[in-house]
Amino acid sequence: MNETSAFRKFEGEEDKNHHGPAHNDLFSSSHNLRTAIAGGRGTDTLRRTADYVEMNLSQFGKDERRTRIGYKDQQKKKAFDKMKHLSSSLNLHDTVLDKAQVMFSGYRNAMEHVHQFPAVIAACVISAWRGNMPLH
Repeated sequence: MNETSAFRKFEGEEDKNHHGPAHNDLFSSSHNLRTAIAGGRGTDTLRRTADYVEMNLSQFGKDERRTRIGYKDQQKKKAFDKMKHLSSSLNLHDTVLDKAQVMFSGYRNAMEHVHQFPAVIAACVISAWRGNMPLH
């Protein structure tokens, strides 16, 4: 059995041994290991079923009533999309966007509920722009 890499990897080149998007530390492991389902006939039901399973898998075997990790990931994705739009509209530097996303991710992981969702997004962007510390 050959256990070497299928492709040679030189410094500065992308690793061709991995497929799919790169791991994002701001999301949970289940979000990063998610299976992408290509479009086609009959895939809508399969996609909805996969989303349902992934959303509820974090609560499997637990009796406590806590916010599901899948829901937190969905909310982070929604916030990151809004931040990207805001950053583009205001012509902010990418480092500001990155800092704001890190702040929101940490805040969302720490909090059970996020009240005033648009205000929290705005606070993260403003705080990142000013260079302040996280919201906790």
